[in-house]
Amino acid sequence: MKRPSSYQTKQGEAILEYLRQNSKNHVTAADISSALNISLPTIYRRLAALSAEGLARKYVLDKENSACYQYAEECRHDHFHLKCEGCDTLVHMDETAFPKSMFQGYDFNVNVNKTVFYGMCKECSEKSSQQ
Repeated sequence: MKRPSSYQTKQGEAILEYLRQNSKNHVTAADISSALNISLPTIYRRLAALSAEGLARKYVLDKENSACYQYAEECRHDHFHLKCEGCDTLVHMDETAFPKSMFQGYDFNVNVNKTVFYGMCKECSEKSSQQ
């Protein structure tokens, strides 16, 4: 397990531990603030440091620059994201499940870790069709 190289505080350790405990999920700074009662500026500073150190991965999801984070040890491979427009769930889709041949002929390298496909998850689709 990697250890952060920068100066550590109790709050910083708590934020890192929260990411570890929620490593299967994408969490926002607001999620962390609600759970730990730590100020958002402190959380954003620590998340930036953890991202720079390679301990957290930051995912920017839309043009308003809303972001979520994940403990990097849990997420070591390249992948696309599937984002539900109904419930905002974010799912990893292995980049090998998507045909790379689709990008041939465009002379363009796609950053798969920042690529998000928007749609509806099964549960939201079913709810939508019942209305």
